[in-house]
Amino acid sequence: MIKLYKTPTNAQLMSIANFINEELKDTKKDNISIQFELDLETFRKIDEEYFFKNNKEAKTTDFIPGDEVQLNMSGIKFNFIKIQ
Repeated sequence: MIKLYKTPTNAQLMSIANFINEELKDTKKDNISIQFELDLETFRKIDEEYFFKNNKEAKTTDFIPGDEVQLNMSGIKFNFIKIQ
């Protein structure tokens, strides 16, 4: 069985960050964050994907699932959390 995940790509996240920065260019943007609440499988996929993107030398056994993933793009913080 193949499962397809509709998770945001880096390009999509950057587009969101750029849009917010452009729309709020005259507004102070400190501490803007966007939160994605994901089911366990989708969250684990994102958690694992970003772990290996940031740890190129890591082995599969090095990955320990977390509870939250945070990315910062163009000053906008993206939080990914898992929901039960």
